[in-house]
Amino acid sequence: MAATKQVSDRTRNIFILIFAVILCWFMYDRLSVISNSTVQNATILDCENSWTTQRTGSSMSSPTRDVVVSAPVAMTDDGQKAVGTVKVPEKRCDAMIGNAVKVYIHNTDPTKNRINSFLQFWFFPSIFAFLAFAVFFNSQRPALGFFTTLCFFGFCGYMVASELNYLDLGKKAASENMNAAPSELALDRCVKREMLDKGYQTRAEITKLVCQSAKITDLSSIHDLTNLTGMYLQDNNLESLESLGYYPSLKSISVAGNKMLTTLRGIENAPNLEEFQANKSGLIDLNGLEQLPNLRIIGAMMNNIQDISPLAKLDKLEDVVLNYNPISDISALTNKPALTALQVYSSKVSDITPLYTNTKLTKGGVTSDVGYPCEQIQQLKAQIDPASRFHVPDECK
Repeated sequence: MAATKQVSDRTRNIFILIFAVILCWFMYDRLSVISNSTVQNATILDCENSWTTQRTGSSMSSPTRDVVVSAPVAMTDDGQKAVGTVKVPEKRCDAMIGNAVKVYIHNTDPTKNRINSFLQFWFFPSIFAFLAFAVFFNSQRPALGFFTTLCFFGFCGYMVASELNYLDLGKKAASENMNAAPSELALDRCVKREMLDKGYQTRAEITKLVCQSAKITDLSSIHDLTNLTGMYLQDNNLESLESLGYYPSLKSISVAGNKMLTTLRGIENAPNLEEFQANKSGLIDLNGLEQLPNLRIIGAMMNNIQDISPLAKLDKLEDVVLNYNPISDISALTNKPALTALQVYSSKVSDITPLYTNTKLTKGGVTSDVGYPCEQIQQLKAQIDPASRFHVPDECK
């Protein structure tokens, strides 16, 4: 009996020693980071994805599958980046974007920057500290060991759940720590993500901004991005473009999916715009586009547009898509020497003779709920390239 107890004590002590050594290594690493770094505020802006293999069951013989795991990427206001060392499920990492965090910025080596959170910095030291104490307490005082285990796992569960936004505390903390409107916060995250992706040091370097599905209602916080050539703001909550700053270099903008966007007031602040996309928005007219003489491409299908007269002065149009709008008059599309593609499907057009002057048309079509004379489509087909793919309504075939 004594021999068995002696073996048991020796095994316990070996485990305690192993856990203590691992704990010492983790603590040395963490203290080294802390002593050689400064703490700064940051925001999680992105996730670095990678593939890993995961078993579909609990047994070793269970089949495996490839899954995506992600490491959160945090960025400070001055552009310093810290990548998480603990990877989490892709969806949970996406939910963390926007969280306010503290980061350790290493004094000399940016690869040693660390996110200072429980999961990313203290989780593993805590685990091995717990294991060392748990082995000791469970052998000496089982009741105390059981209580300690419950408390530890409860604490860890709460900390991890809150960090992964299961409890929705991270984003709340982010918004409380930043005195800004929701639109400004969302745009700021998109700006920082672009800087992070491209390695830019200043906001002025940004030439393309992508900020989709972020509930943006106002654009005034990005007036300083005067070098933008592309702005992609799909599926937000814009009601107009009056908050659009002056962007002399802007060539392409997309506000597709902004269901509350009914007017283009403000679009004149992008005088050199060449491509405008607003499919599936709430537009009722195209007023403002007449002030964009360089416009080549327009996508505005599935709106509520009736009047397209602002397009009359745009001589450089090449590709126009206006499907599923209650348009009845397309005379504004006459005399477009560069127009090669035109789609006005499911309209209320009853006369397509204004298109006769557009001899470079090569693809597209016009269909109407009210119909138009078949002679008109035949005349148009006779005036354009025979190899063109311009749609002929079924009733005229």
